[in-house]
Amino acid sequence: MKRLWTFFFCACFSAVNAVAQDSCGIQLMVASMTQVEEMPQSVSNQLEMRLINAVTAIGNTTASKDYAQFFVSGRFVDSYVETLPGPPMQTVVNTTLMLYMGDVKHQSVMASECISLKGVGRSKERALMNALQQIKKGNPAIRDFVKRGTNEIIAYFDKNYQQYIDSAQNAYNKGRYEEALYYTGMIPACSKGNDDARKLTDKILKKSNSKKAPRVIASEWNKQQRPKRPVISFIKYK
Repeated sequence: MKRLWTFFFCACFSAVNAVAQDSCGIQLMVASMTQVEEMPQSVSNQLEMRLINAVTAIGNTTASKDYAQFFVSGRFVDSYVETLPGPPMQTVVNTTLMLYMGDVKHQSVMASECISLKGVGRSKERALMNALQQIKKGNPAIRDFVKRGTNEIIAYFDKNYQQYIDSAQNAYNKGRYEEALYYTGMIPACSKGNDDARKLTDKILKKSNSKKAPRVIASEWNKQQRPKRPVISFIKYK
């Protein structure tokens, strides 16, 4: 039997405003995070896949491994492992998964959630992977976490969208149409800046010779600029 206790601060950040979020189109990067204890790569991969599927299925967001300013990530902060006699011998893992949604650019957290997980398997690795089956769109805690985080992102753009419009306009003036579409595409459709973003997007497309959809053009430009995802390390644990 093995115990690993890590003391941590579990804070859930509330949304400032309640906002209608139909077809927001918020882009989230599923990012790796520094862990309290080393995790098998298979467990990290499973966590990322679960987050991508759950967050995207809940709606209003598109989660992927592509770089984005806003991220969602998870950290195992507490594990209690025990072995049950067989046959067959089984490993039981009780753990806490801390989920975070935040802003890479400003190194800030917009929402967090503590999820208690339990998994059983023939190894600790398999037990952890089985425990992650609870990370799904039907989990009320996951849905609440995504809602709070996306509300905060919308509130951020309501206040700061003009910065992205200015960046897009500057790129457009210099003939960098793909970059300009990247900035207009970052503004959620349900934020206050949507009308300005759509008008500028139409203006850019008239100058661009590309037949691709604006989001495809922006995604391709983004991948060329930032091919590697950062590891989230600025969120400290105690």
